[in-house]
Amino acid sequence: MTDAAFWLCLRPQPAANDAERIVEAARLACLLDTAQRAHAAGFNPIVVHTTAPHLFSGAPNLSSLIVHRTDPAAPIGAVIAAAARSAAGPVCYAGAGMPAMTAAHWRSIHEQIEAGRTVANSLHSADLLAVPDASALTDLADETVDNSFALRLRDESGLEITPLERSAATLLDLDTPADLALLSLAEATATLEIGPRLSDALAQSEAPLSSARERLAAALDTLTEREQQLMVIGRVGAYVWSALDRDTAARIRIISEERGLRARTAAQDRSLPTRATSDERRTHNRANLEERGPRARAAPEDPGLPTHTTSKDPDLRTNIISEERGLRARAAAQDHGLPTRT
Repeated sequence: MTDAAFWLCLRPQPAANDAERIVEAARLACLLDTAQRAHAAGFNPIVVHTTAPHLFSGAPNLSSLIVHRTDPAAPIGAVIAAAARSAAGPVCYAGAGMPAMTAAHWRSIHEQIEAGRTVANSLHSADLLAVPDASALTDLADETVDNSFALRLRDESGLEITPLERSAATLLDLDTPADLALLSLAEATATLEIGPRLSDALAQSEAPLSSARERLAAALDTLTEREQQLMVIGRVGAYVWSALDRDTAARIRIISEERGLRARTAAQDRSLPTRATSDERRTHNRANLEERGPRARAAPEDPGLPTHTTSKDPDLRTNIISEERGLRARAAAQDHGLPTRT
């Protein structure tokens, strides 16, 4: 197996309250678990780029960990580009770590970059990026958020990005207390394999997370009941919509914001307007109608109930507003007064 470096990054901010302290402690635990799992998968060396090297003094069972102090004022892209200039060969960058990715997941990524593939868990908002040659990362110096790394390499360096299979393990990272509540619930039901340090951090935060866990458990129970209705609001990708449609019993409404909302800088968006002009919209809609044929022009079966989704150019953004599944499958008398329109 070819040596491949594994880079992590932790740049903690001063915690203003208990919630932020809990999240920062969990992120450190997640990073250390990820480092250990990556090492078990064959990555070497394991390097942490951090503004707080004191957090890693005496880390148990991680004597191979290399801690590199970084300038707090430097953009994350500059940190990674500088490291890439002095590196050679394959490298995997994983931010502050992935809480549910096991050694087997990381071993699979090692094998893919060894085979010459560039891998990311998400093109539009990457939490991990693995490249066959570190030199590919030298062009990222002006990036201020690492989530945009994969899209930048595709659009400006012409690299073909191989996406990982979408799953909770490959998509879940730690940013908020809600993420911790979800991980805590998943650990309790043995749904995800959480590392030992993160498991300890979750146990220490059990009391403050208990209320969020209860609300989350109630929401998950809703998914199994045909008579329940659930509204999902946020950055909801098509794969999530598909999973909800396939694997749940409840009636689902979805309101989704643009994908990759933070994945492009203003400078990069100069040639890609975030809102199409009226002429552009008419041109785009006319092309869609011509492609889909005359049936697309027909009025919906019930003009009061939209039966379609709306979207903008998928190369730019995607907006989805969907009625709940099964809306027309229930008689008005069965709805006990529930409105059919919001």
